[in-house]
Amino acid sequence: MKNRVVHTCFWYFPLQLLVVSFMLTGAAWAAEPPPVSSPVFADAWDEALAFGHLTKSDVQFDDADLAQVGGTEFQIPVWLALHSKPLKLPFYVRTYRDYVFQNKDRPTELAIWSLAKVGLGIRRTLAGADPLPEEWMKSQAKDALVQAIVRLHQLAGRPLQSRQLQDLSHLTAGMDPKIAPLIAFLLLAEIHSFELRQKALQSLVKDRQLPAVFEELTSLVPMDGEDHPIVSPIIRRLIREVDVKTLMVGGIELLFAVEKVSGQLQAWAAKPPRVMGLDKLKAHRFQWTTPLGEIIVTTENKDDVYSSDKPYLLIVDGAGNDTY
Repeated sequence: MKNRVVHTCFWYFPLQLLVVSFMLTGAAWAAEPPPVSSPVFADAWDEALAFGHLTKSDVQFDDADLAQVGGTEFQIPVWLALHSKPLKLPFYVRTYRDYVFQNKDRPTELAIWSLAKVGLGIRRTLAGADPLPEEWMKSQAKDALVQAIVRLHQLAGRPLQSRQLQDLSHLTAGMDPKIAPLIAFLLLAEIHSFELRQKALQSLVKDRQLPAVFEELTSLVPMDGEDHPIVSPIIRRLIREVDVKTLMVGGIELLFAVEKVSGQLQAWAAKPPRVMGLDKLKAHRFQWTTPLGEIIVTTENKDDVYSSDKPYLLIVDGAGNDTY
């Protein structure tokens, strides 16, 4: 036993010398930091440090410092990248800016790429795949628009009565047959997105807490000088229980649907069908109120005002100087 202790101490003694050596060396480095030449071209990080009369040679970073922010439960990849490698901030900003400009006409791709930055890798359009083939197929049916609106009322628990269904059929019959399938497709995509949202928030839906969540999210924080909790209990529950990926899939697919038909809608709005037998363009307007919001499709040359006081489910307005 004695020999074993001596043997252990024998190996520990050189380790002590090694530690002391590193400490002395570190002290020497701290006492006389090596000269660092100024950058030939100052970047955004140099400029930010200059406000504090600092340079890159004055600033040291330690990954262990990240442990001081309260754990890793809600840390996301982009947060780690920006905090652990701050000297790369100018490069990250340039690449992000370039990607945004290159894909400015591809909002779905931008959204998918951005979600990956926060740890939500969602690929719904991989290899050119269409994430909504069933909705597109249904939208091509003759009465697709009527059926989509009927389904919206059913989802809200307020099915259409016979007279309402007759009125709806009459209104949709007057819609341009070229545009009706596109509107039906958008509504079917909204229905699909709504169902995914309900699934993502199923525990709150089951306990009938969604109205309280929406009220909290849309209410203004009182400015009365009193202390208010940064995060209320209901929002804490939302953060804890929401299935974020499922929620984001619904958003991505709805964005895809809008992008898919936006070109056709713009072309239609720019040149609506002509009035039979007359050489002039016919203004078009379709409007229907559902329990989930109002549907408006119009090419009337009016300066409409769409107020936030009124819920809207879908607006396709191709004319006028509108205010939202």
